[in-house]
Amino acid sequence: MKKIVTIVFIMIAAVGWGQIRKAKPRYAPIKSSPAKIIEDKNALNFTFSRVKREQEKWYKFNQVNLNMSEMSFSNWSAGGENSISAIMNAKFRRRYNERTFFWDNELEINYGVNAQSGRAPRKTDDKLSLISSFGYRGNSQSFWYYTARYQFLSQMNNGYRYPNTEEPISKFLAPAYITFGLGAEYAPSKIDFNLFISPVTLKTTAVLDKKLSDKGAFGVEKGKKTNSEVGFSVSGNWRKKMMENMHLSTNFNFYGDYLKKFGNIDVDWETNLNFRVNNYVQARIGFHIKYDDDVKFYSYKDGAGVTHNYGARTQFKQLLGIGMSYTF
Repeated sequence: MKKIVTIVFIMIAAVGWGQIRKAKPRYAPIKSSPAKIIEDKNALNFTFSRVKREQEKWYKFNQVNLNMSEMSFSNWSAGGENSISAIMNAKFRRRYNERTFFWDNELEINYGVNAQSGRAPRKTDDKLSLISSFGYRGNSQSFWYYTARYQFLSQMNNGYRYPNTEEPISKFLAPAYITFGLGAEYAPSKIDFNLFISPVTLKTTAVLDKKLSDKGAFGVEKGKKTNSEVGFSVSGNWRKKMMENMHLSTNFNFYGDYLKKFGNIDVDWETNLNFRVNNYVQARIGFHIKYDDDVKFYSYKDGAGVTHNYGARTQFKQLLGIGMSYTF
């Protein structure tokens, strides 16, 4: 019986195996077409022109100057003292011009020192200035803007009445001048000249050092740290290429108070003439005139023996130097 079952099972398996056919794979061809790149020169030119116009709306200026002078003597019959002087000046400007408005920002940092044999270094220049203005015009063809202008002016290090270096006469934020004005500004597209006229200007003088404020320095009342005034101001700057390697720049600011001392004008006027030798070397001649009725000076006798009493005086600074200049 077992043999019969085995034979039957083998016969069924053989028949089933014979019914199975090997499947043949079928490959369908893939239809493809090359990608087409549309080259529209007019569209490309329009795109690049638009990007270029957006970049041209930003006027960027960065410049760092370092002027140095050095004197050294050894067995010099006429006499003299070894000395070295250095003045650093840095300017950074960003101006955005749109069809109907502009936003202008300028940061300026000045610092100078002088060292002579046998004495500690002395500060010769110290300035920290930030100016930001926003202007709007209704007519895109006009160069006159309705403008709001903000200025912060201070210094970075202590100032002394040399040779006394024990008692500072000025410090960082002592004083600090904060000015905010509303008015009209003439600003042509070439950015070589602008004039700002503000009939409403708020000027705040801050003296955040307690010792100086207790003395009533820089026009604040004794014991107070700020003094605010309302007046008018006129400010501007002009840059002119005199020759191929000679450039003139001048900046001015005039302020008058309405309430306390009407008719008394504060003056801040600086002019520089730059002579460029090459891309990295330049010479500079400059002067700076200031007058502020709130800045008082102590009495002294000049070389002719004339006594000058305590009060405000015209301040004058002159610069002549040659050094390195890098614009980027």
